[in-house]
Amino acid sequence: MNEGEAERRTGRRGERPNKKQRTKKHEGDQAERAWRVENRERGISDKGYRRTATKKATMVTKRTHQQKSPTVCDARNCPQIQKGQIIKSYDVKSAQDGWTTGMGNFDLLVLKGEVALLHEIKTINANERLQIIDAIGKLTYYEAFDVPGILKNSKAAVQKVLVFSRRPDQTHIDFLKKLGISILWFNSDGKLDGEVESRTSLDKLVKED
Repeated sequence: MNEGEAERRTGRRGERPNKKQRTKKHEGDQAERAWRVENRERGISDKGYRRTATKKATMVTKRTHQQKSPTVCDARNCPQIQKGQIIKSYDVKSAQDGWTTGMGNFDLLVLKGEVALLHEIKTINANERLQIIDAIGKLTYYEAFDVPGILKNSKAAVQKVLVFSRRPDQTHIDFLKKLGISILWFNSDGKLDGEVESRTSLDKLVKED
């Protein structure tokens, strides 16, 4: 075999295909021939076959890319971050127990008697610092301008709750606690968890009559 022939067969100058490569190529050729025969019996031309093969390869590439891409979550489209999960975690039966949810620009406001839990839901990864800065600003603004119009003459005290897509850094947990903000997060299994004192105080609030 001359140098040009070896290069044509292997794609690399001067290297012959080994037995494994030859077997793989042979199996691929056989599969392709069988597919061509089957398509011709169905009335699909070689041109149509190539289009079909290209389309299948594109779909496989897209599926592989989608599986490897990280999930982008927010309060609207992430299956792990559902408002219903947050309400359920408080072990209450919503309206049946006198609970209602407020409507506004905020992510979630849960109301009952003298309890008003204002939630901001954040996905964090490398942008944890910026997300926390944004969340603190939103919670503070909503508490001052959005929630009073909903509470009206209610004497309910607002408790700000920040819910994360994962556990934040401990320094941020300590910082948020100093600001009086309760901290919750979703574990990798999708279950809601949180900082111990935050969970204890929230459980106490929602179980008060």
